[in-house]
Amino acid sequence: MYQHHLKPSVKIINSNLFKLASIRDPWSFYLSLWTYGCKYKSQSGPYNALTKLRPIKGRSLRQAGLMAPAKMALYLFAFLKEDSIKNLKLYADANDPDRFDTWLRKILDPKFAIILSGSYYNSGLHKFSGLFTYRYCNLYCSNEGYLHSGNITNLNRLKDSERVNCYIDYFLHTHSLHSDFEHFVHKHTNFNTHSIKDFKFNASKPKGKVTKDFYPTQNIRLVEEKEALLCDKFNYNFSRLHL
Repeated sequence: MYQHHLKPSVKIINSNLFKLASIRDPWSFYLSLWTYGCKYKSQSGPYNALTKLRPIKGRSLRQAGLMAPAKMALYLFAFLKEDSIKNLKLYADANDPDRFDTWLRKILDPKFAIILSGSYYNSGLHKFSGLFTYRYCNLYCSNEGYLHSGNITNLNRLKDSERVNCYIDYFLHTHSLHSDFEHFVHKHTNFNTHSIKDFKFNASKPKGKVTKDFYPTQNIRLVEEKEALLCDKFNYNFSRLHL
């Protein structure tokens, strides 16, 4: 078991230890990410990125190397064009699909990548993939240098890189967590599974709402397009998961 949201050491990644990780479908991910920001505000990375001027934190200036001054200027120009008051209002009501719609389109717009994350922007993945795909690759794939080299210029190259560098042996899907966990325990361990029904996991969802209430057809397709690597790898389909 490794610490939440942190990548293990290179020694562990390259070891023969069995690596187990969780993954959720991209539509649930974005709704959860937004809901978390509505509830916890400054504990959310995207909330801070969209509402606060942060010229150093999150800019990955060391990673940018000699291009750091130019990328800093691009960030300042992009952020100062934003209306931070309007962005604050996007987090005012976690039960408002219209606010989520505006937020989602902004998060998935490549021109906002430099505001969201310096590493995401420097990787170049924002040109053809969403923030979730970047986070997945950064966390669950080795060879970070190549991920941020700028050489991954299209989805096919990204898929090739992920196929070679993903170090996870088994994924638990949050929409089928109990059955996935039970399958894992039966197949890979000698543990007794009588208490699996009591296994709990976190899910940030607006009360009284389900994912499909927040996704008009065009946004279902938008997420599917931006997160194509994950949808293809894990066979994610919105209708099958959420209708």
